[in-house]
Amino acid sequence: LYNIISDINTRAPSRIPSAFNGKALNLPQFVQLMETFVGDAPLAAVEKVTSFMQKEYVETEEERIALLAKVHQDALLARQKLVLQALFEKWDNDGSGFLELEEVDGVLTKYKEGMESEAMAKGRENLNSSKSQEGSRKLSASEFTRYILGVIHELPGPEEEVFEYVIEFLTSSVERTQADKLRGASRRKWLQHIQTVAETSGGRLDSVYKAVFQALYKDAEAHGNNKKISANIGLLEQNSPGERWNEVLRYVACTSEDALYVLNKTLNRDMKGVSFAAVDSGIPQHVPRVQYHGNIQFWNKDRLEEDRKGSLIVLPLIDAQQRVFGTLSIDTLREPRDRNIFLSHEISFYQVCRNDIY
Repeated sequence: LYNIISDINTRAPSRIPSAFNGKALNLPQFVQLMETFVGDAPLAAVEKVTSFMQKEYVETEEERIALLAKVHQDALLARQKLVLQALFEKWDNDGSGFLELEEVDGVLTKYKEGMESEAMAKGRENLNSSKSQEGSRKLSASEFTRYILGVIHELPGPEEEVFEYVIEFLTSSVERTQADKLRGASRRKWLQHIQTVAETSGGRLDSVYKAVFQALYKDAEAHGNNKKISANIGLLEQNSPGERWNEVLRYVACTSEDALYVLNKTLNRDMKGVSFAAVDSGIPQHVPRVQYHGNIQFWNKDRLEEDRKGSLIVLPLIDAQQRVFGTLSIDTLREPRDRNIFLSHEISFYQVCRNDIY
């Protein structure tokens, strides 16, 4: 986990606390306080204040020991959280920001060949896992940390030693192949680029859409067997305010190959397609082979019937309030080879990409 921890430290300020808690001052803080207090007072006044502080300030041995113990505990907890964040990122290879609770449980139950199952159950009693609109139970990074620390607290033995044993076990249990590591590193880089564009675009969504499409293209080339994909983004509009069945999806962005056929087009609820199924359910709609589905909207009417082959996935776009406001659709209709099916790791990556569109 060392490399991941180093990467985390370069992305954010250190999480290791200072040597003092909120009720104590370190040297720079003390000097600043004294400078503020004495101001431009003459040297004699400063010496009087210094003499007074030396006589009156008293720290008992018990207070000193208690403070040192708290400093040690705070530093230990900060290190443990940093290690667990690194473990979370190692486990979450595709950068989704969540782990399947069932998968984490499955690994933990194998600790010491299942002999600590009772402690594992107690450790997760206070865990309130997130429940996504897809219906599966997921853990965020903070929930994962709370879960593992809760389990460690219930296991017998000194907590520091138990922590090391559990981390070693989990790290070895989720070891990735070199190919998986490279794929995860590439995807995190592309996702970071999307986030950077979103933060610096000044609200210009076109820049964000372009960054998303670029990430999809790169992923299909590097990790999707170099297949040709197309993608589009549709946003919900209402023809009549308050009338749900008058909603339409207006396609505000798409990859260049489909611009003539898709851009600014609208999809109504009475038209063919699975997009409104994704909107209404909040669940991605995956069609592995569109030629056999029977309810797919083909925008390019020039494409011959025998060429209407490939896979399609429609992902609902969901805002911070868990409201669906549009769709991200990706297909492989332009891919001439038969190997045009989306694999599970590709779909996982697409779901992460859609999270940055709002």
